[in-house]
Amino acid sequence: MGKKYVMAPNQLLPAAPTFDSTTIWTRTKLNYDRRALLPAWDLFIQSAGKGINTDGFQYDLVDITRQVLANYAGPLQKKWVAAYKEKDTAAFNKYSKAFIQLISDMDVLLATRKDFMLGPWLSTARSHGTTPAEKALYEQNARDLITLWGDANSPLHEYSNRQWSGLLNDFYKPRWQQFFAMLQQSLRTGAEPDLKQFEATIKDWEWKWVKMQKAFPVEPVGNSVAVSLQMYKKYRKEVE
Repeated sequence: MGKKYVMAPNQLLPAAPTFDSTTIWTRTKLNYDRRALLPAWDLFIQSAGKGINTDGFQYDLVDITRQVLANYAGPLQKKWVAAYKEKDTAAFNKYSKAFIQLISDMDVLLATRKDFMLGPWLSTARSHGTTPAEKALYEQNARDLITLWGDANSPLHEYSNRQWSGLLNDFYKPRWQQFFAMLQQSLRTGAEPDLKQFEATIKDWEWKWVKMQKAFPVEPVGNSVAVSLQMYKKYRKEVE
């Protein structure tokens, strides 16, 4: 008998847009109660308030804040899915907007740490090229590795599943926005969404993104502790 591989749970936000929480290369059903992480988040925030501010602490603070926020995408998804199925346009718009805002907020948080930024990854890749053509190729390969892991029809897309500032705002968020726009159109017209056509359109969009050349920040922006505290104040009650 062949080996059975069990993938660790990834995150919903970088997943291919879907009504489901489990897709081919994205297993977003957590193997723990997401609320079990909240006491640890509370302790990190309390320590930050006491002035602990080492580099290692900042990394861990951002990372646990990132994970708590990423886990919150699951409950939000259930809310906009339920609203869509009930044809409740107001509720669907509210929760899909909150879902998109969550991605934006995570991007701001992760931008405070170089460890969680797209810019250095692409910049380093380009730096190994000696000609403009080589630099473009290396950037394309670097983009491909963290998204499609192949060509436009790659069966391994979402395999890398990175949560990085820049990648969230420039790749994952626009995909979800296009998905929600399709569903909003469906609610307006009453017609069933053409999910197969959407998948084809997104495949084309993803491949164009992989082949694109665009510079992203290579230095952090903002204070890790301050932004984490902002996220805690905004989301702590929401994630209960």
